[in-house]
Amino acid sequence: MYSKNPNAAINRRLEKEVISSRLIHSLDTTQGLNITGPGSMEATSELTYNSSSVLKVTYPNIVYPLNSDGRSYGCTRVRLDFNREDWSEYNRISFWAYPEKNGFDSASILMEYISDGENPFPNHNYFLSGCHSAKMTVGKWNHIIWEIPELPRNSVTMFQLNFVSNGMQKNMKPESKIYLSNLEIQKVKPDKYTGWETDGKISFCHSGYAPNDRKQAVASVCDENNFFVIEYNSKKSVFIGKIEKLKNDMGCFAVLDFSEFSAEGTYCLKYGDTVTPPFIISQNHWDSVIDKLRNFFSKERCGCTVEDVHLPCHENMFVQHSDGRKLSVAGGWHDAADLSQGLCNTAEAVHSFLDISESIKSKKPKLSENFKDEAKYGLEWMLGTRFEDGYRCIWNTSGIWTLGSTDGEDSIVNPAERKPFECLCACAAEAAAYNVYRDTEPMFADYCLKYAKEDFEFALIDFDPDDTTKVEAAGSAAAVQLYAEASFSASVLYKATLDKKYLDYAVKFADYILACQQTTPTNWEIPFVGFFYEDSTKTTPLTYDHRAHDQVIIMALAELLKNAPENKKSALWQTSLELYREYIKKLLEFSKPYNFLPAGIYFLNAPAALTGSGDHKKARFSGEIYKRLLENGIKLNDGVYLRRMPVVKIFRGSYGVLLSKAKAVSALGLALKDNTLLEVAKQQIAWILGNNPFSCSFMYGEGYDFPDMNTVSNSFNVDGQLPVGLNSFEDTDMPYMPMTNQATYFEVWVHPASRMLWTLSDLEQD
Repeated sequence: MYSKNPNAAINRRLEKEVISSRLIHSLDTTQGLNITGPGSMEATSELTYNSSSVLKVTYPNIVYPLNSDGRSYGCTRVRLDFNREDWSEYNRISFWAYPEKNGFDSASILMEYISDGENPFPNHNYFLSGCHSAKMTVGKWNHIIWEIPELPRNSVTMFQLNFVSNGMQKNMKPESKIYLSNLEIQKVKPDKYTGWETDGKISFCHSGYAPNDRKQAVASVCDENNFFVIEYNSKKSVFIGKIEKLKNDMGCFAVLDFSEFSAEGTYCLKYGDTVTPPFIISQNHWDSVIDKLRNFFSKERCGCTVEDVHLPCHENMFVQHSDGRKLSVAGGWHDAADLSQGLCNTAEAVHSFLDISESIKSKKPKLSENFKDEAKYGLEWMLGTRFEDGYRCIWNTSGIWTLGSTDGEDSIVNPAERKPFECLCACAAEAAAYNVYRDTEPMFADYCLKYAKEDFEFALIDFDPDDTTKVEAAGSAAAVQLYAEASFSASVLYKATLDKKYLDYAVKFADYILACQQTTPTNWEIPFVGFFYEDSTKTTPLTYDHRAHDQVIIMALAELLKNAPENKKSALWQTSLELYREYIKKLLEFSKPYNFLPAGIYFLNAPAALTGSGDHKKARFSGEIYKRLLENGIKLNDGVYLRRMPVVKIFRGSYGVLLSKAKAVSALGLALKDNTLLEVAKQQIAWILGNNPFSCSFMYGEGYDFPDMNTVSNSFNVDGQLPVGLNSFEDTDMPYMPMTNQATYFEVWVHPASRMLWTLSDLEQD
């Protein structure tokens, strides 16, 4: 399906020359096809493709009862079996699909295949999953493609199309229909999917650069030693630079540094025969990114009408207290592609909105007010889905649309919970809201502060701050993360109330943070200092595989330095931040020329990692796969490795990890008044927005060649979406960008977006 945005990658891919092709099934008959699930199929000429009959699949949107996981009513599957066919000569699957209009302007289709040869597919050990999700425009024929150059396909036994019953809204018919035609395998020139080199392209930040920023791009080395900055409109060269050739274990690169060129305008880079699309040099070059992030959250709203997306939704979704009372959880934002939402992600998003609103209020007052309004929408959900004893909606699992009747069979009820880390996230956001709204909306501000104080006390009920042995039982958060959130939320409460007891709490909790840091250089072959461990035993370095929280450790210490500079422990906090700066500087030695922040340090005898979400014990890697993942990283010492890409098991993707570090570094830069660190934070955003080996932006609607996102139950992709992101290919430590649109590489979650926005709130400060 073509995207309305001309810069979307799918448009380029659909225009590729087909070198060769083979028809797998014309889909004008049911012969050879099998169907399972609640739907039906038939060959029909009521609609035709190229004057031929087509396959019509009809499936219900609701089939009671709801699946036990709360994510769908089931799935209709149309399957085609093969006798170990060899598809190796081809690298793209292609067919045509026409979904009838039924409430939404778009529809989704899932496809998968199995190859059972010596190298089987899917191979979940290496996260080569066999399911691709494609968006379609309703009421027209859509060309659906799935590029599979890296996926095993020499012994294909099955191809299947899946139609998920995701519920319905009030404007929908009870059944959906889709017409299908011409299933082919094709050969096209494949896109780059792994490795560090740019394969002839120039990688740069698509959103541009500020006049006084470090300006750097990366390219493959060619015969030319000079590069040019070209003024876009006149096509004239305005700057000539000499490339720096860099060769390391990641590859051979040409580094294009044009930092000394500072004239505002619109430009291209030219190196050899390659010319980039245009970018800007402007003091306001982040403006479009910030506004698109705001747009994304506004389109994720739940419980109300969202223009061009959905009607009021999920009015009959509830959180239930153990005593039987229920509260509606309609509101807030759909947190991921499956329509779920959670307290931690909501609270951190709210906090990022409040901070960016304060950062830009003097220079962009209208946008600042928009963020205040969006923050209030999330705050009202947080405050309205909580019982008086602190039990509330911690995580709301849903993958379906509902009709809204409170006693309907499609009602969803999730249990109320009370967890200390989530209570503290809520506390920090609520206390920050008091500081932002107290002059303009004092009643609402007081409401937020009341709950902030209560949530802080509720957190202390469920973990004993004086007994660190009990922290592990307090939830899924690593101990250092929990204590950091406690210290940070106490500092924000102190700022709101000036009550010294909260400052005392913040100081007390920070003692534990300091006890978890590596304060002297390790005696490794490659020594490190300044990183943090999961807890004070210092047996496992703190790493993450999905939603990361590195930022809160640094924010906690930075807030203490700001609030209590005369405290006798302030020198310890300062030293801790300076040590973390040394850790960041050391990490960057292993990521040239892109200067992104590697995932972290891993011990072979202490499988990682705490995910910060879900049951972290189940998320730990172990065994031979974990060993290979580490050994393909950078050896620091016997049994100690640095990974550029995170080690993951349940969730695939790294942008939550990367942007958590970016926020930590931007907060660190402000605390230490270190502009070099602020530049490092900018480079993490630049990595996601084009300065990466694939030379593409990973924010939908921003820059060039951005991929389709996995939104599953939602409408079209919208500007500002960020996916969970890249991870490594198989057991390597090289980035991997599959053409497979699936959870969670390209699944849309709010936590990467909120962390990017939180980082920008520091970079946008006057």
